[in-house]
Amino acid sequence: MVVDTSNNKIVALIVSMDDGYRTDKGIGVGVGVDTVRSAYGMEDGPDTSRDGSVLVYDGLGVAVLLDAAGPLAGHVSEIYVFVPGQYKTIFQQMPSRPGSKLTGQPR
Repeated sequence: MVVDTSNNKIVALIVSMDDGYRTDKGIGVGVGVDTVRSAYGMEDGPDTSRDGSVLVYDGLGVAVLLDAAGPLAGHVSEIYVFVPGQYKTIFQQMPSRPGSKLTGQPR
């Protein structure tokens, strides 16, 4: 979880490497980019990290990390659920950005 330390509220949840979790549209760890886009459409915009690409659906409050290499290359390895419209506020100001594999760092 990601906590806003100014008010101690949870602002996002991050699921990593848990194949039991699925979004409301059935997206989970291991699915490919085509499956994500089939479920959610084209992303609002990508974000990049050293570990891959993050497909951001800011208006829906969902983002997914597609690994750049390894056994999940091109597939979802992390799912982010957050307050819709707040991706940049929550994640791009964190010392540990999405896709860093250091999830759960408080802001």
